[in-house]
Amino acid sequence: TDSPFLAQPPSVSLLYSVQIPPYGGDTIWYNSAMAYDNLSDVMKKMIAPLKVHMSGEKVVASLNGLRQRSEDKQIGNMWDNIDEQAMIDGNFHPLVRTHPETGEKALFIDKVYAKGFEGMSAYESAPLIDFLVSHITQEVFSCRLRWSEKTLCLWDNRLVLHRAFNDYDGFRREMLRTTVKGETPA
Repeated sequence: TDSPFLAQPPSVSLLYSVQIPPYGGDTIWYNSAMAYDNLSDVMKKMIAPLKVHMSGEKVVASLNGLRQRSEDKQIGNMWDNIDEQAMIDGNFHPLVRTHPETGEKALFIDKVYAKGFEGMSAYESAPLIDFLVSHITQEVFSCRLRWSEKTLCLWDNRLVLHRAFNDYDGFRREMLRTTVKGETPA
């Protein structure tokens, strides 16, 4: 999901394709509300009070690695105005998030940003994170888009996860992206 480490993660994202490779570069979305609905009542009750620690620690580490290896000055400068420590510190959010407009409940967790659960050790948290991410990312909850040039896509970060595929090595994929500020998850 987009920037879940923020106190108020983006609500909606928009992505517009400018240049598309001849193959690859698809995006897939997973409906985390549908995934929540398909959990057992026992699991829903167990996870209801949990708060997930969302941290940008892995992203910061990856970007710093790219910056160190890159001869391209743009990669090194694109994050100069970002507070890396704030990304790493992140925020705790409800694991089961309620959409502020529709009232739908959805799982708010992913493999990149979820670091653990409040009051639980990393060792205790890991299997539950793995299970929930595996559950959400089942094909039955997914929608995959093969981009064409000049395609505009919007999605609600409060109800879906997304994943872009980097399987177009040697080709250019240029996208324009913006996000809309969201609210504090409840």
